[in-house]
Amino acid sequence: MNTKKLKVLVRQYLEGEISPEQECRLNDFLGTDPSRWGTFRQLEQEWRSMRSPSMSDRLMYGSIASRIMSRRKRKLSRIAMSSAAAVLAVLAVIGTVYSSLHPAAVEDRTDDTLVTVPDAMRTHIVLADGSSVWLNSSSSLRYGSGFGVDSRDVYMDGEALFDVSPDKDCPFLVHLPSGTVEVTGTRFNVSCYDTMDDIQVALISGTVNFISENGVETGMEAGELLDYDVESGTAVISKTRVSQYTAWTEGRIDFESITLDAFFRRLSAQYGVDIMYDADTLADKGYRILLNNSESLDEILYALSVIAPISYTRKPDGGIYVTASGGIDDNHCITTR
Repeated sequence: MNTKKLKVLVRQYLEGEISPEQECRLNDFLGTDPSRWGTFRQLEQEWRSMRSPSMSDRLMYGSIASRIMSRRKRKLSRIAMSSAAAVLAVLAVIGTVYSSLHPAAVEDRTDDTLVTVPDAMRTHIVLADGSSVWLNSSSSLRYGSGFGVDSRDVYMDGEALFDVSPDKDCPFLVHLPSGTVEVTGTRFNVSCYDTMDDIQVALISGTVNFISENGVETGMEAGELLDYDVESGTAVISKTRVSQYTAWTEGRIDFESITLDAFFRRLSAQYGVDIMYDADTLADKGYRILLNNSESLDEILYALSVIAPISYTRKPDGGIYVTASGGIDDNHCITTR
C-alpha cells in the first residue's frame, strides 16, 4: 500500500468515516509489523496536530473543570471526531500519565503502580514497553515495577483501549476480574465494569486469546467482538464494526445497536451514579445511538430525552430515575445527526 492510500485510510479511520471493508484492509496491512505501526502512529500524530479544539469544545472543557451541572439548551451536532481526542492525544514519556481532561490519580507502591480515572473523565498513558493505554472513566490499571523486563502483565477494571507494542517473546497479558486477554502486539478495546454482567473485547487489529476464569481459551481475529457472560461462563464472537467500541477515545458515543437497558448500565458505571428504571416499560430493542460525549450525565440524558421516548428526574440522594414517556420510534435511532 502506498503512502497516499495509507494516509487516506488513516484519516478516514480517525474521523470515524471508514467502512468495514476499508477497516479490514487497513488492519490487514498493519498486522503486527512494528515499522507499519510506527508509520500509522506518525500519520496519527500529524493528523491530530492539524486539528485544534473549536470554541464550543473549549467551553465544554471549561464547564467540566467548574463542574457546571446545568442543562444547556444548545444544539448537539454529530461530529466525526471530537477535539477531545486531539487534546487527549498528548506526548507521554514512558511510565508517566497525562490527561488533558483531568489528572488521573497515580499511586506508586513498592511493587505496583495504580492508575485510576475519576467518573466522567479519560486519560492516556504510555507503558515502559511503548504500549499505549487509553483509560475510560471510572477505570483503573495496575502494573508491577518489573513490567516490560521479564513480563508484561497489567490488571484492569472498567474500560480501556490498548495499543500493544509487538513482542512475540514476551506476551502482553491483561488480567480482568473474570478472565485474561493474551496478545503479543495488537490493538483492542476491553470493557469490564464491575456493574456489568459481561466482558466485551473488540479487536481492531492482530489476534488475541481470551482466557476465561475457568481456563477456556477463545481465539479472536481482527474485526471481531467477544461478549463473555460472566454468570454462565459462555463466550460469543461476532463480526462487527469495531471502531464503534473505540469512539469514546474520540469524544463520541457510537453504538450501531444497543438496548436502552445496556446503555443505562454503561452510563451508570462510567459516571458512578445509580440509574433506576423499569426495564419492562422500555422496549427491549436495539437502538442506533450516535451522540457527542457530553461533559455531564445530565447533558447526555437530556439529549436522549429530546429524541427518545424517555424522561428522567434526579433524586435527593443523587440517583436518577428514568421512565418511558411515549411510543417507540420505528427506526429505533437515537442520533443528533
